[in-house]
Amino acid sequence: MPKCACERYGHFDVLVNNAGIGPIPRFDALQVEEWDAVSERLPFDMACAMGVCLESIHHHPGGGR
Repeated sequence: MPKCACERYGHFDVLVNNAGIGPIPRFDALQVEEWDAVSERLPFDMACAMGVCLESIHHHPGGGR
């Protein structure tokens, strides 16, 4: 994704990395089964977010901060 952005636009200034599942009810109405569905996907979602961050470093002047 970062490589495609650089090829198309020349560079990028900001990376917004957002991952999640929804809709989720209010916390006080959350059922264990609903939380289980979220927690099952969390490692995959976090790994994807980390992968995008790591790939972005190679395409950002100065390596990002």
